[in-house]
Amino acid sequence: MGRRALTLADLPEKYQIEARRQLQEGAGSLAGCLAKPLSTPIEGVDTPLTVKTGKKRMEMNQTEAEFSRILEKQRLEGKIIKWEYEALTLRHGVMNMIAYTPDFVTFDLIEVDDLTPGVPRISMRFIEVKGAHIREKDRLRFKAARNYFTMFRFELWQKTKAEGWQQIY
Repeated sequence: MGRRALTLADLPEKYQIEARRQLQEGAGSLAGCLAKPLSTPIEGVDTPLTVKTGKKRMEMNQTEAEFSRILEKQRLEGKIIKWEYEALTLRHGVMNMIAYTPDFVTFDLIEVDDLTPGVPRISMRFIEVKGAHIREKDRLRFKAARNYFTMFRFELWQKTKAEGWQQIY
């Protein structure tokens, strides 16, 4: 089964209005970056990204903060429209008991086609970021969400000392 891009027209009207407002703002989110400065700056990004030690919800660990700098660079280069950290939780399964919160959500603009002239087509991508070791329960939760929500793109990235960033899925 092929995946199709989600468009603004697919969303309920109240979400379309909010999505248009956020797209007009066009800024990526640096929320959750507080306290400890990170060492690797991104060329062209003036905002100092920092991170708290001790993971709490909506606070990036160092691996996530490093990946956020990659996303921010992509946003500044126009490759993505916007990115958010832990912006939403996907629920599925019996009584919505399985919950998955991707580390990042990106919004990518897709070329407008002849079928919907003037309507921007936006693709959402859910990105999970891991360090050298990936726990099996995390891998299974990621795969379950990817298999259930086939209308979205899912990526799992791993950072190792030897090989740097690699896309696993």
